[in-house]
Amino acid sequence: KQIPWDEPPLLPRAEIRKPYTLFGQNFLFTVIDETQCFRNYGARHNSANAIFKQSTMRIAATATPMQTSTRDGTSMGRIIGLPYFYTRECFDQISADAAELRRARVEMLGEVGGDNDAVLECQVAASRRLQARFDGRLLRRTGDSLDPDGEPLMSLPPMTITDAVVNLTPRELQYAKLSAEALENISSANARGISSDDFYTSQRMAATFPQPDPSQPIPTFTSLEEWEPVKSTKIDVASRIVVHLCTSDDAPMAEFENGAVKFPLIPTPSEGPPSRTRKILVYQEFTVFTPLLIFALRGIAAVAINGSLGYDQRAAVVAQFRNDPNCRVLIVSKVGTVGLNLTCADTMIFLVSHFFCLTPCTTTAHIRDRTSNGAQRRTNRHTDESVDADKRNPATLFTSTLRTRSTFS
Repeated sequence: KQIPWDEPPLLPRAEIRKPYTLFGQNFLFTVIDETQCFRNYGARHNSANAIFKQSTMRIAATATPMQTSTRDGTSMGRIIGLPYFYTRECFDQISADAAELRRARVEMLGEVGGDNDAVLECQVAASRRLQARFDGRLLRRTGDSLDPDGEPLMSLPPMTITDAVVNLTPRELQYAKLSAEALENISSANARGISSDDFYTSQRMAATFPQPDPSQPIPTFTSLEEWEPVKSTKIDVASRIVVHLCTSDDAPMAEFENGAVKFPLIPTPSEGPPSRTRKILVYQEFTVFTPLLIFALRGIAAVAINGSLGYDQRAAVVAQFRNDPNCRVLIVSKVGTVGLNLTCADTMIFLVSHFFCLTPCTTTAHIRDRTSNGAQRRTNRHTDESVDADKRNPATLFTSTLRTRSTFS
């Protein structure tokens, strides 16, 4: 019986054409970057294996958080040519691991990520078995990695993360609070590892701007007097944080306690006006709320990009944010930021905490690399007693999975 990674038969006349293709050449050294793109069984995976078989030395570079199961680890083993990962024994083992993981998810009780997390134990056990099969062939790069001279491989500035939880007003809770049935469904999904961008979208949107009839369009406001009675706590607090931080580069981060926000006093400069060069990114998951956020910023110049903008339009907006000293805020969403270097910003605010914690991790990478100047800050905005509060358990599961996968990196 065939196993999924068995080589398919060659096409007619393939042997005649092979010497004139990459597959007919021999290579001293081959490197494949973003190897996670070749992890799934099929033509791409088989092609990478075929190229590597023609190579004397092989390196497969991959972003560990993109590996989503132990099966992905076996794909990396095949690509670098380790014999065990081509065998029926390997196939049977990963099938058994997957079955054990499914059972653990169904039977798991209590909070995800707890001390007796059966899912995490299964993941770690499977990861350790695979790690041993690599037999010292793994090079893991972290923020603390050193080069051959003992110097830091990556010089990243420090980053401070503030997890901001605020209470919704009684009016907002009327429309944003989850029912007991919804909480039960979320708990069940947590246990089974189910996750989706569309999971309870209407409730997540209601936590950002609660209104009696969610089907109605988002209203347009022309004055703060109109905004005040129906304002969104999440948008209001996020905008006040931005205004506070833009007042002075020396402004300390807001503090959060018992669901309330406090703004520390801003130091007065010894001479001259305060320096105001800070650039801030705001991640807004639902772009329909972007006009509300810009309105609530109380005159702070802000621009926004999303997936509907063409390449040239996006480039113009990003250039304005980078180069215009008066443009202090860039609002981004989960679509439209791929490939951007936004290291001119030193603060990022997540207005809506995404169902997966990977989004804050990957989006933060846009502002944090070795070209960044100075320390950076990240604020994750949650609202208590709403769907946001119940999305923290899925994030815990995903973090646990990342810890397991770190054994492969």
